[in-house]
Amino acid sequence: MSAEIHQLFAPRTFVRIYRMPERLIEGYCFGGGVPITFTNVDWFEAIIAEGRAPLVAFIRGKTYYSPSESYLVIGDHPDFTFTIKPGQQFEPSPAEERKP
Repeated sequence: MSAEIHQLFAPRTFVRIYRMPERLIEGYCFGGGVPITFTNVDWFEAIIAEGRAPLVAFIRGKTYYSPSESYLVIGDHPDFTFTIKPGQQFEPSPAEERKP
């Protein structure tokens, strides 16, 4: 099977990308919490078998991406839920670390 056909039928996960606020809440949130705003900047499907590295590279290539901002990636598959922070080097997902 060619690589293109394999990608058509490869298992995928839905991911949502949020720009995180410049400042998060400090201290405790007793009494119901403190609202903060996350901006939803993108959503799409990602191929699970490719892992995080191509996904992070794809996000960093988007027009909304700024290296000075933080992003929260929330995927339906648990290995695709992580943050991208300024200056952060890519770290493999737990599934990628388990590969022989």
